[in-house]
Amino acid sequence: MKIRFFRGFTLVELLVVIAIIGALIALLLPAIQAAREAARRMQCANALKQIGIGFHSFHDTQNGLLPVILHSYRPSGFVLLFPYVEQMPMYELLQSKNDNFSQEFNKVFWGYDPSAARRMSQQDIDAFFSIPIYRCPTRRATGAKDGIYNGTYEDNTTDTASNGPRGDYAFVAYVNREIYTTVEWQHACGNPGNPFSPTPAVVTTYNERIAAIGSALRPSMPRAGTTSWQYWTSRDTMARFIDGTSNTFIVGEKHVNTNNLQKWTSHTATHAENGYAQDCAYSHSNGGNWGDAWHIRTFHNPASIGTYGIARGPSDRPTSEPNTAGFGSWHPNICQFLFGDGAVMSINITTPTGSHNNKLTLLQLSDVADGGVVNLD
Repeated sequence: MKIRFFRGFTLVELLVVIAIIGALIALLLPAIQAAREAARRMQCANALKQIGIGFHSFHDTQNGLLPVILHSYRPSGFVLLFPYVEQMPMYELLQSKNDNFSQEFNKVFWGYDPSAARRMSQQDIDAFFSIPIYRCPTRRATGAKDGIYNGTYEDNTTDTASNGPRGDYAFVAYVNREIYTTVEWQHACGNPGNPFSPTPAVVTTYNERIAAIGSALRPSMPRAGTTSWQYWTSRDTMARFIDGTSNTFIVGEKHVNTNNLQKWTSHTATHAENGYAQDCAYSHSNGGNWGDAWHIRTFHNPASIGTYGIARGPSDRPTSEPNTAGFGSWHPNICQFLFGDGAVMSINITTPTGSHNNKLTLLQLSDVADGGVVNLD
């Protein structure tokens, strides 16, 4: 009878096979990670594209451009877009809780003031803070709550600006400082003053601020004969895009440093090492001198700060000066922007900004009527 012998792997052969498999995995992992990031970047671009579609649907329905804000502490353009990005229930919820937007979005509204009745239930807040359309998947996990509520993330939840949902996009602002130089730019875009004031000087200042806004989107205006912001109308039409819709930014990815994600720091807080309001609410504007107007950002600021470009990565500007958070992405080497024609384009982080007197690419794309020729090829 013949006996057969079966030869197995030697220890050396087994180690060689394991080493080869390990090397192949090591080679594949960067490719897998790159593919995942490419998919996330496409999701982010698609979100901006949906905002662009909503922007044009708003114009077609309302016969006017989307307002960047109704007024101080009132809904931002992102909230006004809800009915046009399949978020009508959230729009109606906020409208009903706020008496058709006639009241302020403040800490009383969100329910963090123990001396006042809570308007928003916890269920309302949970639903509102889980809207995915304004979030970049590279920066925020799918389904994660994106706001500060009930003491989550930071302890400074009593400040008005710490209330409301977080998002990863902001409207692009530009203010002509030759027309309006007395205060910081967000006073024109986020808190333009009170047109209902009986004091002529206040109304004059309001009109000066509005006139100085050179970006595509401006605050709404009250309807004639009304004294409440529940009666508002769009200020402009598509004719405002003098340089053309394909040559003007309307929305971009806002910069948030990794250490400042899901944190809020008031300008008066002692824990200022956490940064300056970089991850702030998109639902409404500020009412004072601080912040990036929360839902609006820019490439320029007061003369003492000057201009600045796109943040060079998630670790850039960790404790930035007031109003310099600006735009930036967690996608490598690019930041995505939505143009007035609905196109979404990836802009390189090295794209030049220029100065107030010598505008280059980023400032030219922010100004709706500078007449500059921009080549992004």
